[in-house]
Amino acid sequence: MFCSVRPTTPPQPPRLPKVRARTPEEVAVELAAVLGTDRVDKAFGLAAIAGRFVEEDLA
Repeated sequence: MFCSVRPTTPPQPPRLPKVRARTPEEVAVELAAVLGTDRVDKAFGLAAIAGRFVEEDLA
């Protein structure tokens, strides 16, 4: 006797909402709005002194 069995597909994971990647400039603006521009400016100055920026960041 022949029995027809349909293959089952594995369950699909739930779809996640798309998250837009923020640029470093957008993050800096958000930080400045929350912490104040003086603190953010000092943090960027320290990062620059420590060499934490690459040439592409300065373009």
